Amino acid sequence: MGRMHGTLAKAGKVRKQTPKVEKKDKPRKTPKGRSYKRILYNRRYAPHILATDPKKRKSPNWHAGKKEKMDAAANPVKKD
Repeated sequence: MGRMHGTLAKAGKVRKQTPKVEKKDKPRKTPKGRSYKRILYNRRYAPHILATDPKKRKSPNWHAGKKEKMDAAANPVKKD
């Protein structure tokens, strides 16, 4: 049998000294499979993006930092 380093009286010393931290609420996990593909579709090709001009497809990050542009694309103003 191998020899021990230190005495068994000191076992668990570090664990007892560390402060107790409460568990955090974990964020929702990203969906996998079919439902993830559904999210990607809604992000890329959904009607609010295609409504403006289907020929001009925008990149996935076209609305970064511009919430009013995103709202305008979601509710396009119809010209009479």
